[in-house]
Amino acid sequence: AVTAGIDVIPACSLVARDSHSQNPVQLALQRAVSAAERGVSFSEALEKVGAEAGSPAIRHAFIHLGVAQRQGGELVRPLRELADATLLGYQ
Repeated sequence: AVTAGIDVIPACSLVARDSHSQNPVQLALQRAVSAAERGVSFSEALEKVGAEAGSPAIRHAFIHLGVAQRQGGELVRPLRELADATLLGYQ
């Protein structure tokens, strides 16, 4: 969604509401989007939910999302690099 030019918050909302899969990352993203809809800043919601996830990879991904939402900048490349590094760590 971000690659297609959608802003970070609407893109995360689309992913969070995708009914085809309900994985732990998507559920965490749903909590962050829900908190943002209740008035919490999106970057704060991402940081809090990411810290609660118990996974450094999820925490770092949510931090990247929060920074991109607050300050702009490229998002796709850093998240791909993070995913590759995480996969390498698990292997």
